[in-house]
Amino acid sequence: MSLLSSPRFVTSIQVFTVILFVLAVYKGYSAPQEVENLFTTGLFWGLFWPFFIFITTPVFGKIFCAVCPHRLIIFSLGERFGFNKKAPKWMTTGYASIIIVLLFYWFPVYAWKGIFHNPLNTAIYFTVFTFIALGISLYYRPRVWCKGLCPVALPTNIVSRAAFFGIRSYQNKCDSCKKATCVAGRTGFEGCPHGINPSKLTENSDCTLCMKCINACSHDAVRFGFIKPMTELSMKGRKGDMPEALGLLLLFGALTLTMQLYNGIYRGAMKERFFLAKAGIKLQPYLDFAVSREGAIALTIFFFSVVFVTFYFFVSSRLASWILNKDMPPIFELFAWTLLPAFAFSSFSQMSEFFFFRYYPMIADGFLDLLGYGLRVKPLASMNSLWLTVFKLVAIGGAVWSIILTWQVSRKFAEGVATRVIISLPFWCFHFFILIGFTAHMVVMIFLDMPAVTGPRQ
Repeated sequence: MSLLSSPRFVTSIQVFTVILFVLAVYKGYSAPQEVENLFTTGLFWGLFWPFFIFITTPVFGKIFCAVCPHRLIIFSLGERFGFNKKAPKWMTTGYASIIIVLLFYWFPVYAWKGIFHNPLNTAIYFTVFTFIALGISLYYRPRVWCKGLCPVALPTNIVSRAAFFGIRSYQNKCDSCKKATCVAGRTGFEGCPHGINPSKLTENSDCTLCMKCINACSHDAVRFGFIKPMTELSMKGRKGDMPEALGLLLLFGALTLTMQLYNGIYRGAMKERFFLAKAGIKLQPYLDFAVSREGAIALTIFFFSVVFVTFYFFVSSRLASWILNKDMPPIFELFAWTLLPAFAFSSFSQMSEFFFFRYYPMIADGFLDLLGYGLRVKPLASMNSLWLTVFKLVAIGGAVWSIILTWQVSRKFAEGVATRVIISLPFWCFHFFILIGFTAHMVVMIFLDMPAVTGPRQ
């Protein structure tokens, strides 16, 4: 871990990713069609988005932030030439991050399928975000973008809580420390750009793994390494956090539930009878100027999922509040948090599966294309490969953990077993519904051979 914890190594990786970033954007404009340019889409939608956000983050924490090309650009220019204004509070809460990722990623993905498979669209998309990030970082403090406005800020905050690695300190050395150079910095070494004290760090969500605190500490007390797995998935010491709770519900609806309903039901035997498909078809004439029939159905499922999850947890929390005669916000925040294992594990499961039959060839073909080779690689598996059911077990384990977590949360609000069962029951019903969905998907993969739909088994 000594290499990974070196700020110089992290900076060198950032420089490398900036070069890749610029190349990918340039090629998006110079070779705008997918047939002539696989690198742009392969880098952004094969490597950067799924691999770092949903595959490495649950293991290593916010490792994407450490190597993010935007980070190097905005901090290098913002700290030197920026006005360093104090940002309004709404920019730092995390609400903006979740709204941006829902409106400017998930909405287009469902409305216009394949919109980001086009290199030119991808290049324009990231050019716009780069200029927005740079403009905000030149006017306000650079860390404002990373903390509350970046589209992946809140998603990585949430998923990183399941990580096996993180920044921590040797407390016995910190107790005698009189000046926190890890935060303030010292001659020749910059401290934490976010003002986080590693000795008080008990969670991964705010740390962007820039590693600067490690060299800045004058007592060699800060380290990056293995932490007790899943400690943040327990309710020990957990306090409510409304932006993360609401963000978790919205992300679960936009990603997990929408994908389950769209792929598992709409594209299955119930396609013609699925009520959300029927609703989308009825809405399509009113949206014909913008989206296709398929897009209208996908958007209908997307909006239903997002609204349903949020509304269900709101009503269930309101009911628990009435039964307990306590304020609702803390109840809502903590019971919403019970979705974290199901969301983190299912996202890891889904993206890992996709890596073997979709993202790996996207990444490999993209770099082969960049280097001028005409070679193409084969997927490591098909969607129909039986061994991929291992990842479904991970998702099932997350749903079971959410059920257990619900019982732990109930203890924070009630002592009697009967009362705890009553307030937990609505949330248990939801988690069981998700558990049944994950299990059904695995059963279908094992017992139904569908080469015409998902490819031959490998």
